[in-house]
Amino acid sequence: MKKKTQWLLSGFMFLQYFVWGGWMVTVGTYMLNTLQFDGVQVGLVYGCPAVAALVSPFLIGILADRYFSTDKLLLFLQILSGLLLLWLARVQDFSLFYPLMLLQSLAFTPTLSLANSMVFHHSKEREKDFANTRVWGTIGFILSSALVSILAWETSANTLVFGGIGSLVLAGYCFALPHTPPL
Repeated sequence: MKKKTQWLLSGFMFLQYFVWGGWMVTVGTYMLNTLQFDGVQVGLVYGCPAVAALVSPFLIGILADRYFSTDKLLLFLQILSGLLLLWLARVQDFSLFYPLMLLQSLAFTPTLSLANSMVFHHSKEREKDFANTRVWGTIGFILSSALVSILAWETSANTLVFGGIGSLVLAGYCFALPHTPPL
């Protein structure tokens, strides 16, 4: 993989997991302490990414494999994810929170596998290139989780705002990604 491409993809991995780590870990505390959701409701919300992981490979996989370039699909999904997170930051009722989180999960979850497939598409030495690129996602996740704790945002909607703005920034970053046409 070219060094420039590796740095662009490493930056994308860092930002993607930075965004995710900034809200996913602490949204449970926010739901329990601030929104007063019960444990079952919090569990249902945390089940949304699992549901999305079952459904989205079929839907998004078809789009990425046949119709749209991976970079453009990532752009669209990050915009959608960001807007939904910003909306979620304003919602206080479970009956709206849950379906919005499910939609957000359906938008965000496939970006994880799309990013991986983009790295593999542009790699010459897949094992080495993927490991060197993906490690930046782990670093991003850890740093954003620590930042949220330092800022004491665990019981605040700020984590969702942080994630929403981060996803929109990440959408802008998609314009710098290498073009990855459908197979």
